[in-house]
Amino acid sequence: MDAKITKHRLAVLLSYDWLKMIVAAVAVVASVVVLFTMITTRPTVAQRYIVYSMGGLVPGRDSAYLSESLEGEFSYDILDISMENFAEGSMGNSTFSARRSVLEGSALFVSDEPSDADTPSTFTSICQSGISQMNTPDERMALFLDFDRLMLDCEDYLMNFYGEDWENCATPDMGRVRVCFMQRNGSDKRFKTDAQKEAGVQSEAARIALIRENYLAVREAFEKGGLSTVGYHSEYVDRTYNVGINLSKLTGIADLFYYENADHKISTEKLTLLFFNNGEEGGDSKYENFNFLGYLLRTYAPVYS
Repeated sequence: MDAKITKHRLAVLLSYDWLKMIVAAVAVVASVVVLFTMITTRPTVAQRYIVYSMGGLVPGRDSAYLSESLEGEFSYDILDISMENFAEGSMGNSTFSARRSVLEGSALFVSDEPSDADTPSTFTSICQSGISQMNTPDERMALFLDFDRLMLDCEDYLMNFYGEDWENCATPDMGRVRVCFMQRNGSDKRFKTDAQKEAGVQSEAARIALIRENYLAVREAFEKGGLSTVGYHSEYVDRTYNVGINLSKLTGIADLFYYENADHKISTEKLTLLFFNNGEEGGDSKYENFNFLGYLLRTYAPVYS
């Protein structure tokens, strides 16, 4: 059988209308995909808030709807909210490592309860793996944010907009708000026209106000005992990294996550929350963590000691 492709045979093939229609349709679809890819705002690391859990935590009834429940709890800057649970074992650890290799993830729920006397807790294990230059004078925590440092940074951040009396001043300096907006989002595709940019400045003011409101609520919870930090102590450098937050006094938190203790009973006594360090790519989004904590405080009713 002669199946050689010649110019004549190719011309005859292309003369069929059905083939022309298919080629045209494919070209149109490809053009539309390329167009929308070019004009659609794709969330950056700083514009996504992703909540993880790992280490055998049991999802409560609220965990399946956490993404939906968080709608409206963050500023205009967060464009995508999602959640993922990692299974215990090598597969879950591999998936987690792959996510973090591209800086995916904002917050992580784990347990600080050891499964047995010879096995460290998930919190301890992940802190060990999250230290850079371990057992050297330059050792530092690279994976998670030091929460004490984050709170101090947030106060300085708010002072930049509200002044030294930032705790009592309800109106930020709009000139500084405008500068901040233009530096962060002045070239964002969502804000092309002058009117859009002006609306963006107002959204920026609302973002900063929301952080201030939730920061004050979180600080009060720490002062009254509703929240407390959890530290990982490195003996080599004799340093404690306060990267965890104990959530046990949030009375309804088992509706979100819990674990089984050594007596196989449901427990949240050592349920711990950590925030990832996403460096420069995370930018100012690290302060959105206070909005997440504020949501947890409002939703799960802290009991102050």
